[in-house]
Amino acid sequence: MAVFKYYNVQLLAVDTQKFGEVGSEGYKQVFSDLRSRVIGAKRARAIEKVAGRLRNDFHFAPFEVNVLDEFAYGEFLKYDQVEKVQNLYTGKDEFEGNEGSTSKRYDYLFAFDYATHTLAIQLSKGLPSAQPLIDALIDILRPVVDDLHPNHQLHIQELTSAESLSKVFAAQKFKRVAIEVTFSNSEELEEELLRNAGVTEEDLKQKSVHSVTHIEKPARKGAMNGLSNMAKPLLVIAAQYGNADVSYATDDGEWDHYHMRDYPVKEELVPAKEEIHRNFMARVFHSIRLAWSKTAVADDVNRELQQTGVRPANNDDQNNGGELI
Repeated sequence: MAVFKYYNVQLLAVDTQKFGEVGSEGYKQVFSDLRSRVIGAKRARAIEKVAGRLRNDFHFAPFEVNVLDEFAYGEFLKYDQVEKVQNLYTGKDEFEGNEGSTSKRYDYLFAFDYATHTLAIQLSKGLPSAQPLIDALIDILRPVVDDLHPNHQLHIQELTSAESLSKVFAAQKFKRVAIEVTFSNSEELEEELLRNAGVTEEDLKQKSVHSVTHIEKPARKGAMNGLSNMAKPLLVIAAQYGNADVSYATDDGEWDHYHMRDYPVKEELVPAKEEIHRNFMARVFHSIRLAWSKTAVADDVNRELQQTGVRPANNDDQNNGGELI
């Protein structure tokens, strides 16, 4: 059995008035170019040239990239580099490392859907947590993006299971709500939800706004008696395009903390007996659409949103102490 996590990889135009979206073909170009770089790095025995850095002298690198019409697939490696090994008791060198010498190696399958610009990556032993992994992926992809699409900026977010939002929407008291959303500038980004937050996607596009941070907090020693009409839709959008942290009171009156990244979307796939690898990776690719469906909110949250009227852009009372940064 293989378990996968999912990451929304976006290339956003620096100036939306001058530059359009890269589209499926643009994302395919990124992985085609990455494939060429990986092949060159392996031939030169210098995979570190296409790797991202992790803590404790570990690296994260694409080791195999295959580019098909609808998706790319391959394998990432997490590894350390060993220069020499010493004897614990004598202190003498027992082993001198060569190119590619490593004491720890972990392999992770991946598939990338050009149309939804979403990366599925295998969750197995040693996979970095969300933010270090995102940082490493940005290290890997940014040089490619800078060469192919210099007028676009790379953003990556982990997909969150929206089911986790139910307990936040059910809470009655809050101490702090912090939401960060990176807008897609593509297709249909929950236009009605954005209007409820007091903005429109067209306005964000025209002004080349990539991200919004929204914070709500009460007076010192106080508590907010609900989520504002601005916070509710932004929380829902964050499941697909961002992150959120909420301090709220549980039913028994205890204060608890909700961290959106604690609830990533996961899918399990079991290789069929004698299934060829390419067919299995095609199933990983198709699992991406199912993963996106898990970012849709539950019925109780939907009912709460339906009760949220469209907030007039000039009605500061609806903000309930919120601030856009």
